[in-house]
Amino acid sequence: MPTVDVEENIKQLRVNIDKMTQEVFRLQGMLQTFEGFKKGGLKTIDLPNDPNQEPVEKPVENTYASASGSDIMASMMANPSMMSSVAAAMANVNSSGKVPNQAPSDEELESVQEKPE
Repeated sequence: MPTVDVEENIKQLRVNIDKMTQEVFRLQGMLQTFEGFKKGGLKTIDLPNDPNQEPVEKPVENTYASASGSDIMASMMANPSMMSSVAAAMANVNSSGKVPNQAPSDEELESVQEKPE
């Protein structure tokens, strides 16, 4: 007679729920990113390459510091988890460019510390 391990099923269902929850969060981040694009006036995004096509090997010398906006956008579009990370980072920066609850820099600390006489 076949048996079912109840405890194992409970564990597996919880793992599946956790995985699905993470996927929902990732999709929500992507949705917020694209809604932000739309709110910013974007209607379409021109990609330099077809995302369904095999990537052509590029030299490693290109870094984000020297990458163009279209290169960065293409990287974001090719990697949905990166898009959600960018969206989360953008949501954490206020209008002054500061991240809320971020520790003050050394310069900021020096400007408010009392100087001994």
